[in-house]
Amino acid sequence: MNPNNNKISQRSTGNLNNIQMENQQIKYYQDYQINNINPNFVNNYALNISKMNQLKNNNGSNDDIKEEENSEDIYKKIRIGFIRKVYVVLLFQLSFTFGVCCLSFLEKIRDFVSSHPIIYLIIAIISFIIVIILSCCIKIARKVPINYLLLFIWTFCESYLLLTVCSFYNYEIVLTAIGLTVGITIGLTIYACYTKTDFTMCGGILFCLLIGLLFFGIFGFLFGEWVYTLYCYLGVLLFSFYLIMDTQLILKKFGNGFDIDDYIIATLSLYIDIINIFLFVLRILGFNCMK
Repeated sequence: MNPNNNKISQRSTGNLNNIQMENQQIKYYQDYQINNINPNFVNNYALNISKMNQLKNNNGSNDDIKEEENSEDIYKKIRIGFIRKVYVVLLFQLSFTFGVCCLSFLEKIRDFVSSHPIIYLIIAIISFIIVIILSCCIKIARKVPINYLLLFIWTFCESYLLLTVCSFYNYEIVLTAIGLTVGITIGLTIYACYTKTDFTMCGGILFCLLIGLLFFGIFGFLFGEWVYTLYCYLGVLLFSFYLIMDTQLILKKFGNGFDIDDYIIATLSLYIDIINIFLFVLRILGFNCMK
C-alpha cells in the first residue's frame, strides 16, 4: 500500500473526528444556555413585547379618535355656516318686508294700493308659482344664482301683498303687530334652541291642524265675532309650533333636519311662519280696535 494514501486516510479520519467533537460541544453549549436561562428574563421580555403591542394599539386608537374629532369639528363648522347663511338671508327678507309695510303709513301709497287691485291679484299668482317652484323643484332651489333670484322676487311679491293688507290698518296697529311678531319670534327661537322636547316629528300633525284651520277660517265667519277671534288665536298658536319645528330642523338638534344645500328652503319655511304669525296678530289687534 502506498504510504501517502495512508496519510491521507488518517488526516480525513482525524478531520471527521474533530468535526464531530465540535458539533457535540456546540450542542452542549446550546443545551446549557437553554437549561440555564433566567426565567425572570423571559417574563420581562414577554412584558416588554406586550407593552409595545399595547402602545401600538393605543397609538392607532388615538389616531382614530383624532380623525373622528376632526370630522366632528368639520361637520359642526359646516352646520354653523349653514345656520348663519339661513338667518342672514332671513334677516334681509324680514327687514325688507317690514320696511315695505311701513310705506303703508303714506297716504299716496294707500290710495295707489286700493285703486289697483289687479296688481295685487297678479303678484299673488306670481308669488304662489314661485313658492311652488322652490318647494317642489329641489334642483332649482339649490342652484346658484337662480335660487337667490327667485327668493328675492318672491320676497318682493310677499312684501307688496303685506303692504296691501297693512294699508287697511292704522300705523299704530301695524307697528304694534311688528313688535309683537319680533318678540314672539325671538322667544320661540330661544325656546327651540334649548328645549329637550323634539318637535321635528310633528310635521304630519301640524299639517293636519293646518288643513283644519283653513276650513275653520272659511266657515268661521258664519258663527260670529268670537269664532273669528278664536280662529286668529289658533293661527298664531299653530304657526308658533311651525316656527319651533322649523328652527329645530335647521339646527338639526335631534338628528332630523334640512340638508346643508337646502338653505333657501329653510329660509322660506321660517319666513312663511313669521309672516303668518304677523298676519294673525295684525288681525287680532285690528279686530279688537274696531270694536
